[in-house]
Amino acid sequence: MRCLLGPNGAGKSSILNAIAGRIKPSGGTVTLNDDLISQAKTFRVARAGVALCPQNRDMFANLSVRENLMLGGYVHRGAKGANAEDLEKVLGIFAPLRNLTGRMAGSLSGGEQQMVAISRALMMRPALLLLDEPSAGLAPIVVDAIFAVLQELAKSSLSILIAEQNVQKAFEIASYGYVVSNGRVHREGPTSALQTDPAIVEAYLGDYGDV
Repeated sequence: MRCLLGPNGAGKSSILNAIAGRIKPSGGTVTLNDDLISQAKTFRVARAGVALCPQNRDMFANLSVRENLMLGGYVHRGAKGANAEDLEKVLGIFAPLRNLTGRMAGSLSGGEQQMVAISRALMMRPALLLLDEPSAGLAPIVVDAIFAVLQELAKSSLSILIAEQNVQKAFEIASYGYVVSNGRVHREGPTSALQTDPAIVEAYLGDYGDV
């Protein structure tokens, strides 16, 4: 798992949105498994294997949890049986959702919505999972539970890139990090080295660098 670090406004979300095809980069290219995807339409990027879990979670509040999750499998709409299997898998990953599938997504707590958002992204069967501030607005105990799941997912063949202001948590679960400022990567390296570099903490991470 890799992480993008930096204060609010550093450009972390823009980088994730560019990878996911939501915005077009003004320069450079984005490739996935040697395939150029930076100029592809968003749905083609999704079909190529990129799933974005945005910071605001983008819940369909008036749809049930199950309906929200099944929308994640829409890119594989020709395989209904497989989508049902995928649904069972994600409910096994986030067990608290199993008893909430009939609830309207808008009635869930922030932590439950985050679980739905990540599970919906997993329904896309991604090769690359992008997570934008997954800890934002959540209680510490909920953050710990979600990050524990992410650690387990990272042990599989799934690649994960997480953008976080919670540097402490990012360092706990990511093995490699990129420090972003003004939309550019200024430093990168193993998180074990980044978290002990006082120059990075002071110059780029500000108050969030208290680790």
